[in-house]
Amino acid sequence: MIFILVEPWLARSPGGYWVGAIIFGAIFPTAVAWFVMRPLQCLPVADVLRLSGIFIGPIVNGLWGLGTALFLSWTPGLAARAR
Repeated sequence: MIFILVEPWLARSPGGYWVGAIIFGAIFPTAVAWFVMRPLQCLPVADVLRLSGIFIGPIVNGLWGLGTALFLSWTPGLAARAR
């Protein structure tokens, strides 16, 4: 839901709409998973600072941001905003 609220401003990001969607996806969901969800599950936050945790989360979530942007661009009425 937050992606949809931020989506109108992504076109003004450096690199354009698609790069902004990837960067948003790489940063926001990863930070929530690391700093909100892990403490709620009583898991240590420091475990994500291993080399694999540093790369996998942002890459997977960046692809999520790209996929969500593609889906929204294919939705009728939203395609004009994606360009």
